[in-house]
Order: sequence, then structure tokens, then C-alpha cells
Amino acid sequence: MLQVGLGLDQKRHPIGDLALGLGTLSEVGITVQRERAECSTCEDGSLDRGIAMAYFKIGSPEGALHKAMPAFSLIFRKNLPQSIQIFSSSNEALTNPDNQTATPTAAASLMISKSLSGLSFHLGADLLAAQRGEATSNALRTPTIRPIAALHFVPSAYPDTTLLADVHWIPSQDANGEWGAVWNGATGVRYKALDWASVDLNIRLQEHQGAGDALVVLGARGTFDLGASL
Repeated sequence: MLQVGLGLDQKRHPIGDLALGLGTLSEVGITVQRERAECSTCEDGSLDRGIAMAYFKIGSPEGALHKAMPAFSLIFRKNLPQSIQIFSSSNEALTNPDNQTATPTAAASLMISKSLSGLSFHLGADLLAAQRGEATSNALRTPTIRPIAALHFVPSAYPDTTLLADVHWIPSQDANGEWGAVWNGATGVRYKALDWASVDLNIRLQEHQGAGDALVVLGARGTFDLGASL
């Protein structure tokens, strides 16, 4: 099974993911995530940029051993090489080598999921680690644990529509170069336009940001059964 997601936020920054299912128990993929980092040449001391991350997921579907058993998954994520930077909100920042260095981040996530009458709960924890260059004395050099949660609801009257909400924590670096983990939450809706394609509209907000800084992301997602096409 191949899944492809592409989207743009209101600043025309690309966001997306590519996932390949390896049977029913594992999956590999690449995602593009948005990150805020220190920027000595930027007007407000920080910049937004898109970083590509690779991940590997292994788990078990809901009801695999017993009908009451929830689904569970273990996910490992790591930045791709530091030279890969998908976008930057500051053109001036791209001329400064210090600002071109992607934040080395790694994470391990454990998720448990359960579905009840159109409502799906996803709860778990992230083990985060990050540093930049030689700055190894700041926070997040030592792995930090943060909660993650998501909620999906499919109204019975609108079976092709899914309401979405999630919250997780991401490594962040402020204008003073200090590391921390900030929450990142989103809410939105997904409409299944075709058997293999859907359209998403999401609003995402990060800690310390006002409503005017929220990201509005419009995207499309396709799912392709490679086995059926062989």
C-alpha cells in the first residue's frame, strides 16, 4: 500500500508525506515538518523552515489477538541529512551557513489506538532528542518524554467526512539559542472524495503563537494498492 500526501499552507510552504506499507505490520516513509529555529540575521530572531524526516513504523492492528485489543504502534523518526532543507521563511537566512544547518532530531513514539462507533482515540508518548552543531549543553540533548494524542470522528450522517484533532510536542529553539519542547496542535476536516483520494483542511497552532500565526493547510491524499495493480 502506497500513501501520498501533498499540501500547502497560507505562506505557500510545501507540507507532505510519502508512506509505503510493508504488509500489515510495518511501514516506512518520509514526512516534511515545519520547524521554528534561531536565526541571527532574521528580523524577529527566528525563522520557519521545512525539514524532511524519515520514519519506520511497526505495530499490530486493532483486534489482532482479541476483539477488545487496541491497535498499537512503535514509530522511530530521524531527520534526513542536514543539507536537506525544504523551505525557509527568510531568504536572507539562507546565505548564513549557521542558519542552513537542520536541527538534528530523533524521536521514538509509542501509540495505542481504539475505535468506538465512529470515534477513534490515539494516545501515546514521544521520546525526543535534539541538538544543533556543538551546542550540546542545552535542553533536549538528553531525551525528553512528552505526551501525544489524536482524535478522529466520522459522523454517521456523513460517512465520507472525518473530523480531526491532535496535539504533540516538537523540539524548538528560540532566538537566544535555547532548546525546549513546545506543543503543536491541530484541528481540521478530511473529506473522502474518491475511494482512493481525500482532501484535508487543517488549522495548526504552536505554543507561544497567537491566533494570527496559525497555519492553515490545504492538502490532498491518495492511497494506492500496489498489489492490486501488479
